[in-house]
Parts: sequence; C-alpha cells; structure tokens
Amino acid sequence: MLITGVGVALADACAFTIGKLIGKHKISPKVSPNKAYEGVLGDLLGASIAVLLLGFAVPTSFTSLQILILILLIGIGSSWGDLASSLVKRASGVKDWGELIPGHGGLMDRLNSAIVVFPVVYYFAVLIGLL
Repeated sequence: MLITGVGVALADACAFTIGKLIGKHKISPKVSPNKAYEGVLGDLLGASIAVLLLGFAVPTSFTSLQILILILLIGIGSSWGDLASSLVKRASGVKDWGELIPGHGGLMDRLNSAIVVFPVVYYFAVLIGLL
C-alpha cells in the first residue's frame, strides 16, 4: 500500500508539472480542459519513479512483469481517476471540490486518483497471490 500511495502522489505531481510545462494535446477539453496527453505521460513517469525507487527501499517479491503492470495500473489509473472526477464535476456544474489547496482544488481533487487506483491495485495483489 505504501508503494501505491506514494505512486499515486508522485504520479499526480508529475502529471501536473509536465502537463503545465509541455501539455499541448488536450484529452477532452469539455470534460477536463487542462488535462493533456503529456500529463498522462507524467502520471506514468511518476508511477515509474515511485514503484522503482520504493521497490529498492522496501523489499518486494514482484517479478519484472508485475512491476510493469503495477506502474501501468498506477499511472493510467491516476489519469482515469482524474478524468472521472472531472466528468462528475462538469455534470454537477462545479469547478473544484473546494479550496483546500490553492490552485489545486479541494480534498477530492487530491484523492480522485487514489479512489480509482487503490481498489485496482488491491485486486491485482489478490490476483497475483499477495493478499
């Protein structure tokens, strides 16, 4: 769970940073006007860094294929969580879920990725016999 939590946090941070710096190709301007494909690459980069670095720091029994799958689940799941949350916000006529973090929205804006990623990673862990 530590790897998943850090992975989601770093994926979100990298997606935000890379999207702001070089994001030009918007995924769905009507749903999430600022979400760019380059940001998805940031999600994958952040997930990769977290999983690989914590994999060295915290002994795991993951195979190389399982590590790759975990990176993809965290990186892509983070993007899906963000987009799904944006879809709900647009349908509700809400811009941000609050003002907890200036410029980043409320608590739900910080947790939207985790809401998708944690259950997916849990079932992956069950599938490969870790739980």
